[in-house]
Amino acid sequence: MKKFQLWPWLALAGGCGAFLLRWAQLRLGFEADTGLPVPGDPWGVVLPLLLAALAILFLALSRGAPAGVTAEASLGRAFPVEKSLLPLLGGLLWLVSGAFQMMDAGSPEPVESFDSSFAASLSRGAMIAGILTVLSAVCLFCTLSPSPREGRRAEPNAVPLLGAAAALVVRLVLRYRALSMDPSLQAYYLPLVALTVLCLGLYFAAAFAFSAGRSRRFLAVAAWGTVLCLGAAADGDLSSRLFYLGGALWLCELLRLHAKSLSAKTE
Repeated sequence: MKKFQLWPWLALAGGCGAFLLRWAQLRLGFEADTGLPVPGDPWGVVLPLLLAALAILFLALSRGAPAGVTAEASLGRAFPVEKSLLPLLGGLLWLVSGAFQMMDAGSPEPVESFDSSFAASLSRGAMIAGILTVLSAVCLFCTLSPSPREGRRAEPNAVPLLGAAAALVVRLVLRYRALSMDPSLQAYYLPLVALTVLCLGLYFAAAFAFSAGRSRRFLAVAAWGTVLCLGAAADGDLSSRLFYLGGALWLCELLRLHAKSLSAKTE
């Protein structure tokens, strides 16, 4: 059945809507002087409603996927890797994002509103986050772009996938420490939630290599994570935007490959 192949397109369509709403909120929903949310701002209400509605939709649609734990301990069966530009683009975006972040951390601007030691700590955290982004890009590229040898397709390795998930968890902690200084939750909740779901998506994908994969759980998380990452791509500086756009491409590729696997099994 081809219904599973609609999942990536639904996620991308929802992500485009989330991006437009977040873009409008960032430009019209916050006061220019204080950075606080504008009272009665409609974008700050519509965006969470859209995200919640899409989460419910993906959970409902996932009921059509096979239930229970996938017994096949193989990433190659769950994600039949093929030639695609998405892993290349996702890896390139993360490499550039990490490089920009390390460059910015290496030449921090003076910050008068915070203690100098705290500002230095944030700079070190940004440097570590940039390194972790580059490391995650290499790990995911090794997983989703295996080189065939001797005419046979190489089996994707779960170790780099788990390494990327672990690196992103550390980045999540560092980003929360940097973003939580903002007094408005509306200003930073979307990037943090997107990064959290991105970590879960990679972790749930790696579970297929250990006979613990669940298609329903993975489909819902990967699709919603794609939406969140595309929405978060409207936030922050260029490095942050490239990172979340790359994250959306990684999740969308995993979603597409698993949807293809499910379609082949149900035909």
